[in-house]
Amino acid sequence: MPGHFEEVRKTTGLKKDDQGAYTQAVYKGGLQGTALAAGLTIPLHLFLRRRPQYNAIPVTLKALGYVVLTIPCISIAAEKAGEAFIRSTWTGTGKNELDRDAQRAAMRWDSLGTWQKAQDWGSRHKWGLIGAAWAGSMGISFALVARTPQTFSQKLVQARMWAQGLTVGTLISSALIAGVTTTDNKVVEGKIDHSWADILEQEGQMKRSDLDRIRGTVEKSRG
Repeated sequence: MPGHFEEVRKTTGLKKDDQGAYTQAVYKGGLQGTALAAGLTIPLHLFLRRRPQYNAIPVTLKALGYVVLTIPCISIAAEKAGEAFIRSTWTGTGKNELDRDAQRAAMRWDSLGTWQKAQDWGSRHKWGLIGAAWAGSMGISFALVARTPQTFSQKLVQARMWAQGLTVGTLISSALIAGVTTTDNKVVEGKIDHSWADILEQEGQMKRSDLDRIRGTVEKSRG
């Protein structure tokens, strides 16, 4: 953890005195991720163990599945907790600008309709949705194959065929979503960020009239 904190400190401006609090925040986030993973895996295990097909799976394979689910929960929760702590230490003009960005984002969100909100949320969480859809479809295919009166080797072949088809479908869906999001991102990228002007004005380094003139020059050069 000390080595990790040094890397974080170089890129975020944290002080050495913040190491203890940062480490505590990361550990707390990891514990929250562990609790979330336990809340998902334990009920899932209790539900599935009623199925003879689940009981026939080797213990090592079951453990691998739960580890694959648990580790991302812990790592993501710990990372988010560390980022939240870093944001809590920001002060001055930079923090004010971030607060304004958050306010503008909230106003934009409130101005969207229901369908637009769904599109916006989906574009920001597209890979998570794709992963969840793939995992869910795999679970459904396993349940369908498990009901068929066949030998284990035949079920395994059928499951592989289902998996290949679902994987292709998921890849096609992800490509379509990525294409739509890329088109939306091009529109966003075309807009020029003028937050630097607000920062300079707040710090009293330039007048608003001078900043407006510079902003106009920048927009003309981009046009």
